[in-house]
Amino acid sequence: MPRGSRRRAGPRSLDRGENAAAVAEVPEHLAHLPSLTTTELEGRLAETLDLAASEKERIVVVREGRPVAAVVPIEDVEWLEDAEERMAIVEARAGREEVEREGTVPLERLKAELGL
Repeated sequence: MPRGSRRRAGPRSLDRGENAAAVAEVPEHLAHLPSLTTTELEGRLAETLDLAASEKERIVVVREGRPVAAVVPIEDVEWLEDAEERMAIVEARAGREEVEREGTVPLERLKAELGL
């Protein structure tokens, strides 16, 4: 799901920066998101999953002061997968155009250049 269309979490939202020491190294572009340490996540997993699923909240998971993962709505994952697929198609087309424009290298020449 594109960032602009995501709903903000309601009153059940996790506190932002509730463990300031643990999130000290969270990059600025993620600092506005709620975060939990891995230990906190263990005790609040069901609540965290509910926030991601129903409130469309993104939660950063922090280990040893660094973000290591995120719990996100499945729609975000689906959107990302679609975007990656579209990018792969664009890259494949560009590669095909390059081959059509510049040609290919015969296998024997390539082996010789690589010393194989």
